[in-house]
Amino acid sequence: MPPSSAPSPPSTASSRSPPDTYLKAAYAGFVPRRGTRELSVRTEDYARFLRLQHRWDEQKLADLAPLLAELAEIRAGSPFFVDAYLLEARMTVRRFFERREAADLDRSFALIDQAHDLAPGDPLPLAVRFEVALNAGRLDQAEAAAEELERLVPGDVRSLHRRAVLAGARGEGSRALELLREVVGRRPAADFLIDLANLELHQGEAAAARAPLEGLLRRIPEHLGGERLLAQVELQFGSPARAAALYTDLLRLASADRALSGGYDRRWFAFPFFDSLRETPAWGDLLAAAAARAKSAPAAR
Repeated sequence: MPPSSAPSPPSTASSRSPPDTYLKAAYAGFVPRRGTRELSVRTEDYARFLRLQHRWDEQKLADLAPLLAELAEIRAGSPFFVDAYLLEARMTVRRFFERREAADLDRSFALIDQAHDLAPGDPLPLAVRFEVALNAGRLDQAEAAAEELERLVPGDVRSLHRRAVLAGARGEGSRALELLREVVGRRPAADFLIDLANLELHQGEAAAARAPLEGLLRRIPEHLGGERLLAQVELQFGSPARAAALYTDLLRLASADRALSGGYDRRWFAFPFFDSLRETPAWGDLLAAAAARAKSAPAAR
């Protein structure tokens, strides 16, 4: 179904699926936000959607055409299922960045608009619009989506985070840093801490970048993202021995698939980036771990 066409209402009440009933039971006592649409999707379409979303999240397929075709079928069968529009929008914008065809970007925005029309009180379509517009460099559209989200969900710390991201995209590094530190002060979530450390690192504040990462690892030991970024900080600005220990730990923690997708191949460790590590005692252990991981996952190669 083309994203520009309005969906027709279901002909019978049977389009309201069991997932809607299950969610209501799980969140008994909670009142849906005004303007949001009840989950309205056929059981078979919901099952297909979950399988498809898992493939998208886990496999990162190069050819998106089969997934997009299946999403179009899901939307045709369950035209009020907002999540299907938004997942298709995300896939389509990724294809835009791969092919650089303006029609893909236009289609992505059209799908988001249709999802927003279906559920005007739901913040998710606006959040996806912000993400797509930001990545496409349409900062005015991203700002408009962020402002609408602030009106819809007042006091949400994610609105402050969006303002920080927008400031960074506009080259206002000091303002972005100020806002991100406020975000972390209000909610020290892992993603926010990593964003702050990344920004501090990129602005040459390596010492400051350690603090949020070490705080994250105290709260969530062995957090992969935190260890990976702290290893980078130590390798570039601190202790090569500690960097080697952190990279070794990452290899131990990551599954074979996760390690391969992150580039932890023995050849990766031959890059000049690691020259400063080669004399450290942990280096041999690091290469041994890389070799063991590579041997344990020949199929992933």
